[in-house]
Amino acid sequence: MKTAFTFVAFLCFTHTTVMASNAVIDDIREKGETCRSMAQTVEGQKLAHLCLSSCARYGDTLTQYPELLSDIGVERCHRDYARAQQGLTKTPPPVNRTQNAPAKAEPARTTMPDVEGLWTGILRGEMRVRADARTDWQQICRGTAMVMAFAHDSTDTIEQQKQRRLDQTAFFKQLKRKDQVRLIGITYDPARAGQQLHCQAERVEIIGSN
Repeated sequence: MKTAFTFVAFLCFTHTTVMASNAVIDDIREKGETCRSMAQTVEGQKLAHLCLSSCARYGDTLTQYPELLSDIGVERCHRDYARAQQGLTKTPPPVNRTQNAPAKAEPARTTMPDVEGLWTGILRGEMRVRADARTDWQQICRGTAMVMAFAHDSTDTIEQQKQRRLDQTAFFKQLKRKDQVRLIGITYDPARAGQQLHCQAERVEIIGSN
């Protein structure tokens, strides 16, 4: 009798834990959709940058890999989401229209040869690829890059956004940890070499499965 009671209690605890995890993932995905809406406006694009990575892309990843849910990921989403919301509610400083300040130029990006290696997971919305022979990849990009084919673009229509998510879902369904992948069309910001969140790849393809 005691064993049966313990088993029932364990099942109840497990069910409650799964429900709680699903609720957290739903909350992250909801915040992610809000971040995508923020990025549709000119003033919201900069504010929503981190929010898109830590909430929107993290939520997309959790849809396919709920086991990647972590306290650190949840805290990062809540933090970046709160900062983006606070930034949008601040009153912008008055603009001095008598001065014609030059437009801020986008940082010049440098290309890097395609990278082939083992896919080891997702870090803050970026693909982590282990390519030990590529010291440039390890030192400049810290082994991670954002795949722009899956990334949200503020100029996308609703249908284009949906298609990006469908493409991402289809890709990660067939991708397994430690599969061999190739990152194609890599660029990076030389001023941020050695940091994360600045390397980008146009697309990724699976070239070998373990």
